[in-house]
Amino acid sequence: YNVADVFVSVPSFDATSVSLLEAMACGVSPVVSDLDSVKEWIKDGENGYIVPVRDHKALAEAIVRLLKDGRTRELFATRNVALIKERADHYKHMERMEELYFSLLQRS
Repeated sequence: YNVADVFVSVPSFDATSVSLLEAMACGVSPVVSDLDSVKEWIKDGENGYIVPVRDHKALAEAIVRLLKDGRTRELFATRNVALIKERADHYKHMERMEELYFSLLQRS
């Protein structure tokens, strides 16, 4: 992901995409399908572009728009790296799980 300018993921249905989160963590600007699971992470025009499912014209337009606009790619990248650090940091989640397990052990 580190050498990419744009990440594209356009399935017709999907749960939260780990590859999307990985790309975001690497600072790659996403173009993704209009799915509920994606909207948990991407706000259209704020940190990526969301295109209608199976709309190849909108997909192509979004990709070209990002490739031509380095400033927007940088803005999306900055926002996405911060978002991943805030909401999807593996170490933070593992610390929370460890705390939960220890609290359960103390109860018994």
